Amino acid sequence: MPNRVLEPLAEEMTKQLDASVADVFELMLGMSCTPVEADNSRIDSIKVTIGFSGSIEGSCRLCLSSDAARKAMNALMGEDPDCGESMVEDTARELCKLIVGGWKSRLPPLEAAAILSVPVAFDGEETDANPDSMRNVRRLYSFDGNFLLMALAIRDSSLNEAFSSYLTTD
Repeated sequence: MPNRVLEPLAEEMTKQLDASVADVFELMLGMSCTPVEADNSRIDSIKVTIGFSGSIEGSCRLCLSSDAARKAMNALMGEDPDCGESMVEDTARELCKLIVGGWKSRLPPLEAAAILSVPVAFDGEETDANPDSMRNVRRLYSFDGNFLLMALAIRDSSLNEAFSSYLTTD
């Protein structure tokens, strides 16, 4: 049975994530990045995770191909630099930090003060958090012919507080 209180929270999380992704891509990269519907939203090349602690608890995962990260890196640097994969991976970590920071800044002041971990690249399998205690939002975006997958997992107890000001009561 769906949780009628938490469904609007997931919708609000998605709306704010969409806005944060759009802002980062438009302002920092000069590109449009929009949500897309797709059957296959698994991206295996570069995966980055960043954690939240404090008033909100959870994590955010960013996944994109090396080509997509390189496209973003070129947009940030204004040219096609001759660099190794470590610089491409650094770009993915920076994208994650910028997007998550923008998302967090849209929260009420107490929750916006939550601490973010350092973004870390990983090679492990993608797994969603326990749906009984976490609210999961998975969103696929497209930019300049490339895909970006964002996945938020926030503990429900902290969500109730963080998003209560966005919800209206009947």
